[in-house]
Amino acid sequence: MVFVNIDGLPPATRAEVQAAMQDVQHLIEAHGIGVAVQSAVLSRELPSALLHVG
Repeated sequence: MVFVNIDGLPPATRAEVQAAMQDVQHLIEAHGIGVAVQSAVLSRELPSALLHVG
């Protein structure tokens, strides 16, 4: 199991952070490391997210 954290600090936009997440997910799958099963973008409005580990 691998967890990846991507920090998007200003002036990065939400769209840029989501694009970076998609790039990392693609790289993980392309290199046979695994399959990304969940992701979440945290913000001031959404400071936490429940991720299911199974």
